[in-house]
Amino acid sequence: MESGQQILVLLAAANRDPAVNPDPHELSPGRVNPMIFTFGASSHRCPGEALASTLAAAIVTELRTAGLSSTDTPTYRPLANARIPHL
Repeated sequence: MESGQQILVLLAAANRDPAVNPDPHELSPGRVNPMIFTFGASSHRCPGEALASTLAAAIVTELRTAGLSSTDTPTYRPLANARIPHL
């Protein structure tokens, strides 16, 4: 990197590394021992991790109850630094 160059941080690939999470593109709320990098670590760990994870799991459960299949391929909003699905 040189002074004045720009960096684009792409968050869309977070937690999608197949080396640490097998089948990372599969919706798997019950994944055993998932490696989640979203909430930081150590003294910089997000204090809301447990609440956010519980809410996300509840939402996924409701979506599956409503008929969303884990094999459905969602479409995403055209954003460079976020992965927000159209539901």
